[in-house]
Amino acid sequence: MACLRKINSSSDWFIDITVDGRRIIRSTKTSDKSRARKILDKIRGDIATKKFNLEDYSNKHVKLKDFFQNYFENVRLTRKKRATTVTNEIQYANAFTDFMRNCNLDAVDELAAQKWMMFMFARKKKTGGKLSLATYNIHRRFLKAVFNVALKQRYIRQNPFQDFKEIKDDEKDFFLRDHEVREIFRVIHEDIDRVKSRERKQSLRRFEILVEFLLNTGLRRQEALNLKWGDIDLEQNVIALKFTKTGQTRYVPLNSVARRCIEEVGEELFHSFNARYVSGKFQEYLENSNITGMKLHSLRHTFATNLYKKGTPIPTIQKLLGHKSIQTTLRYAKVGDEAMKDAVEKLCGNTTKDGKVSESSPLYRKAV
Repeated sequence: MACLRKINSSSDWFIDITVDGRRIIRSTKTSDKSRARKILDKIRGDIATKKFNLEDYSNKHVKLKDFFQNYFENVRLTRKKRATTVTNEIQYANAFTDFMRNCNLDAVDELAAQKWMMFMFARKKKTGGKLSLATYNIHRRFLKAVFNVALKQRYIRQNPFQDFKEIKDDEKDFFLRDHEVREIFRVIHEDIDRVKSRERKQSLRRFEILVEFLLNTGLRRQEALNLKWGDIDLEQNVIALKFTKTGQTRYVPLNSVARRCIEEVGEELFHSFNARYVSGKFQEYLENSNITGMKLHSLRHTFATNLYKKGTPIPTIQKLLGHKSIQTTLRYAKVGDEAMKDAVEKLCGNTTKDGKVSESSPLYRKAV
């Protein structure tokens, strides 16, 4: 099968070919439809007379922008990825296309990939470390996957990102310690006490409850914001998350603190917040607490880390977090040494950071 088509904003006509189960979209490099038809007729003739050569028509000289457009169009048609994932990946693709100045796809070799990596880390240094290793790894993972598609479709002979490994950041823990959590809540309480508007106080109080809720459920940001009252069973103390990252329903038990959070906010839950606001607001509280290297998602890591420190088996944590692979969950095993230290410290009672005996205070604060 072969036909003409347009791709998004491109002025050129493209030929959409399916041969032996392989789909190839090739630019005719002309915006003249009559000329494009002649090229199409030539290809149809080659297919009919068995003269069609897949290598000749794989169009190795396709531009990066055109390849990415075709890639995302296929992704949308197959619906194998969530809309938010596609939106983020389009940003990664655009950034890489700009860096490579929209060169030909086959011009991206291992040297070009290394230059991209150096550019990413130079950007990290220039912006004061705003580009985290996690962000770099996300970009790298996307590019490696999309160039594997190009390799499979024979646009390229080898994946320039094939040998690029994930870079792990072992310099900074990804979970909040108890004294850091207490400091965050102290700063939130001060903020609530400072504002005069009743409506603003209620909004900040709801935000405080959201933080407490995330700490006690391990939900992702969007899972909490999308939560509906009908997804909550207060008789069984469980919530059913229907629209998860993995696409499968996940059941998360409500402990007493999480239940009180739900009861206080009522049926409106957290629908008044949007993703950008809650991430930005939490970042503001982190800065005011002098805590660096953390973000809203760290509450999910903290939930999992606290479970592990209390002896919860990794498979149980995996199920609660909704990880497909247990390898993802095994990152929390890195706190084993810390857990052992805590266990030994318990022999001498509750202590403060300087070793003095003190009583721990609950994190949850009822509405005033």
